[in-house]
Amino acid sequence: MVTEHKKHVNVSTAIALYVSSVLGGGILVLPGLTAATAGAGALIAWVAVSVICLPIALMFGRLSSALPDAGGVSSFVRNAFGDTLGDLTGWLYFWVIPFGQPAVMLSGLAYAHYEFGLPRTATYVLAWVILCSSCILNIIGTRISAHAQSAITGAIIVLLFATILVSFPKVHAEAYQPLLPHGWSSVGSAAALIMWAYVGWENVSSMAEEFRNPKRDFIISIVVSMVIIGGLYAGSTAAVLGVVPPGQQDIQTAPLALVLRLAVGSWASWLATAIAIMIVVGSATAIIWGTSSLGASLARSGSLPGKMAIRNSKGSFQSSVLVLLAAYTIVLFVMYLGWVQISDAAMIVGGSAVITYGLCALAYVRLTRPKRLTSWLPPIITGIFVVALLPFFGKMLVVQFLIAFAYFGLRSIFRRGLIS
Repeated sequence: MVTEHKKHVNVSTAIALYVSSVLGGGILVLPGLTAATAGAGALIAWVAVSVICLPIALMFGRLSSALPDAGGVSSFVRNAFGDTLGDLTGWLYFWVIPFGQPAVMLSGLAYAHYEFGLPRTATYVLAWVILCSSCILNIIGTRISAHAQSAITGAIIVLLFATILVSFPKVHAEAYQPLLPHGWSSVGSAAALIMWAYVGWENVSSMAEEFRNPKRDFIISIVVSMVIIGGLYAGSTAAVLGVVPPGQQDIQTAPLALVLRLAVGSWASWLATAIAIMIVVGSATAIIWGTSSLGASLARSGSLPGKMAIRNSKGSFQSSVLVLLAAYTIVLFVMYLGWVQISDAAMIVGGSAVITYGLCALAYVRLTRPKRLTSWLPPIITGIFVVALLPFFGKMLVVQFLIAFAYFGLRSIFRRGLIS
């Protein structure tokens, strides 16, 4: 007798999972980076991306319903187009994390640089030490608990909400004029930066089949989650624009601490700095664990060295973690030399996400074969969004080209076991 699987996800649970999957360390600098890029036009970019992510989320939810055991974005593409494109999608995620995670770490430590005058060299050394320590913790089998992950998400929400709340009395309406100081193209550039903030939520769409009432609750949870997330992102950006005087240098490095210092006082800025450091340090172990697992999955499919799929005595993918540590070290050194900025790293991660969204839109059409207009809308909107936004990533798309070039060049070598 087969026991019926009990569906346990309700709206409140889903909202909590969506919010925790999206809110990350990148938000520590993105309000300032987008404000500096587009001025008040950054608010248009935040709202537009948040709205467009709704049909994209619905697309992933329907893919998860069609393939409940698929296991993620690369699996959707693999089921639709085969192992070659499926593994390439995995590579486009795996090899950009070494850009994203150091950028997140530097985003948090930039607050220490702003608040305490931490020297630039010391900031980079400390970032490497924290990432190295997190890798070691992964190798010896340490995992971040669900409670700790919830605490990190809660800290981000508190920091953003406090920034928005205390900024209201200090906001200057004239700060939002002109609306487009750098033209409409700057809104596109800001939207490209913003994609870094939304990486991660597509992986939670796999819980679509776990809803007690999926047709109703899945859509409600997505809409409410995006309103909360978009509201926090846009609100914190509005606070930065409305409180920080134009031309303030620290707007791109520690924008939330700067707002709190100007609106409340130095103690609030110190508190923001402590929270920022806690966020990036606390999240490092979880991100490394998840990425090393992706590396192991790619190794099992033959697109990375087989040794990366072997667990050590603690149950960790040690070789996969060590590959990540080597990549982190190289990227941090390149960033220290000034060849790649935090904003560049954001573009690199966001660019990969947008490309894979396009591949998933094609996979959606092939796998679900939509017949009604409402079923066609998610992939059509996603496709238009991808085509419209990709040019704004500019030269940073060279990284995706190099990843694809390396994948096709090394794929046959890994599959033949010449590099284990």
